[in-house]
Parts: sequence; C-alpha cells; structure tokens
Amino acid sequence: QLQSILAARPSTPARLSRSTALGYAFDPLRLHYPPMASVAALDTDAAEPPPSLLSHPERSRARSTRTNHGLQVLYTFQPGDRPNQVQDVSGVGEPINLTIGQPNRVTWLEGGGLRLNESTIVDSNQPPNRLIEALRATNEITVEVWVKPAGNPNRPDQLLPQPAPGKTGPARIVTLSNDIGNRFFTLGQEAPTQTYPHALRLRLRTTLTDNNGVSYLPPHSGRDGPTLVTAADFTLQPRLMPVVFTRRADGTTRLYSRDSQGHLRFVELLPPGSDPGSFSNWVAASNQRFDLVLGNERGGTSNSDNSRPWLGEFYLVAIYNQALAQAEVESLVQQGIGAGGSAQQPPYSWHQTALQLKTSGLFPPEDLAETGLIRHAAATLLPARLRVAGQPN
Repeated sequence: QLQSILAARPSTPARLSRSTALGYAFDPLRLHYPPMASVAALDTDAAEPPPSLLSHPERSRARSTRTNHGLQVLYTFQPGDRPNQVQDVSGVGEPINLTIGQPNRVTWLEGGGLRLNESTIVDSNQPPNRLIEALRATNEITVEVWVKPAGNPNRPDQLLPQPAPGKTGPARIVTLSNDIGNRFFTLGQEAPTQTYPHALRLRLRTTLTDNNGVSYLPPHSGRDGPTLVTAADFTLQPRLMPVVFTRRADGTTRLYSRDSQGHLRFVELLPPGSDPGSFSNWVAASNQRFDLVLGNERGGTSNSDNSRPWLGEFYLVAIYNQALAQAEVESLVQQGIGAGGSAQQPPYSWHQTALQLKTSGLFPPEDLAETGLIRHAAATLLPARLRVAGQPN
C-alpha cells in the first residue's frame, strides 16, 4: 500500500498519512528530490535532469508508464549473469540480445548503463529478422536512445570529437547495417564542422534512396536529403541526452533532440514527391548480413575499414515499428529514465520498497534554528525496511 511519510526533525517520529492524500499531489514514481509535484510542461525540463531517488529508475519507469505502442526491442543496460551481453527486455517475441565484442573495453554502470571506453562493438551477431519484418510490415519506425557522449579527456566539459581522425561519416550510435556503405538505418554523431560543431545525423534507406541512405535515386537525384542532421543550436554535450527519430508511412521523418536551451525540438524531412517510399527494399543480398549494432559499424574493429566507433554511455535504446506521435515523444522525454549516470546517483540507495530520508531533504541543515521545521512527502511501498545512518528502524 502506498503511504506518505511526514518528518520534521530527526528526533521527531515519522507519521503515516492516508495514501489517498498522497495520490492527489504527487507522482509516486517521481524523479525529483526534495520531492516535488509532477510537472506536465515539457519546456520546464532542465537541460540536466535531476538525480533520481530510484536505484533502478529505468526499470520501474520503463515497465510502468512508458509507451509500448509498437515496441519491438528495449535495452535498459542492466548488468546480468553474462557481462558480455546486453539483454532485450521488451518481452516481445524472441529476445534480440546483443553481444559485447570486447568486454574489457566497457564498464557496466551501477544502477544501469554501459560505458564504451574504447573502440568495440555491441552486435546482435545475426540478422534481427523479427525486428526487420515488423518494420517492413508498417513502413514506420521510431528509435529512442538515451546516451551520454564521451567528454574530451583534457576538457571534460567538451565533447570528444567523433568519429576518430581519418574516419568519414558519423560515429555509429545505433545502426542496422551490413557495412559502411549498406544500411537500413543509422543514427550517429557527426564529425565537427564549422557549420555543425557537434551534430547528430540520421541515415535511412527507403525505396527512394540508395543503399546507404545518403542520396535520392532518380528522378529525385540532387534534392536535399534524405539524411537529417540536427541544427547548429541543438545541444550535444557530454551529459545525458534523449535522441528520437521517427518515420511515418507517409514519408515524414523527424529527428528530435534538445536545443541549447534544453527544449525539445525536431528537424523534419518531407518526401520529395507524391511517392513516400517504403521499406520494401530492406532485403539483404546473398552475401550480406544486416545486424543491429551499437557503438560501431557492423564488422568494425579497431583497425578495420568498417570501424566507425562511438564512445560514451548508453542508458536506454528502444525501437518501435510505429512512428510515435509528437505528444508520445514529448511524454517519453518528460518521463526521463532516471539518474543519468553514476556521477549523479544520490549517495544513498532508494528502492521502491524502502524510504531514504537523508537524501530526500527530510533532515534539516545543521544551522537551522531549533524551532525550524522541514517537511517533505515521500512515497514507498510498505512493508519496508528503513535504515538511517546505518541503523535499522
């Protein structure tokens, strides 16, 4: 049963209040501390999400309030029994699990997350046929990723330039491809240019494009597109960020991210003519194999021509065979995924079955006058084991 806790000074016993009162004012799975009322407006989101009180927020949010509209694969990057494997936790059909090529080059993050420290590859190691057929059936797609691009070792507040020197094209964040010249889609981080100091680029193959998803076929050759790149004022910094791209059956394609003010924005590409194109050419030749890959191009190794490594941290990747509406994308971004990295984790763990007073601001500061009181509401599932200052209550 959901309860609330009202606390004053440490010596004051906590008191339970009726759960109905809590339900009117608070989201019981809110991502804020001190606790605050839920916020509906997307533009009020801070560019840097607040730390979460949930030790595994992406589990509870992803399983409870996230949309499952067309969901096909979902990776929340929870370490499991196999440290070289990323589990598909979508619960849809046969799981499409991914294998980490060089586990010694990655770090599993406490609370959920995978950091790619050096060039490696996270690969399905076989065509994800269930996913490909689901996308071909609707001619629609949404790819949602929550990532933290790597910072420059000498200037941690600045991005590490990607891809690596001497490599052309975007560093691969997530791709469904055969090699550097044949893909179904790729979302990547673009090399810095004067126009786009740090940008994201989408390549998407349809019946209107070449096999690389970078040029239109006749009669639309020479037209702008079909790739999408984020505008110059979109923010791309070494911090947790959401990136979403959608493609509707009518050919409308959008790439969402946050701008420099922290507001969710999108760039849009309309079909070049009356024919919207389709995914019917998402078919591998006899000598091809299109894998789902994170952090590199398929077949990419440190010294190979196919190598397009991306370095940074993964927190969530989800792929849908529906084009999520703008309101659905906004809802996903507003909900967030929680902590946004181990550096932002509160010093004490919070579980759905336990209450943590100290990091919730329920203890007043040391210099507070003796008569001053601090009150916050907090939600928990009871029964619970409560430990304060290492002592059970």
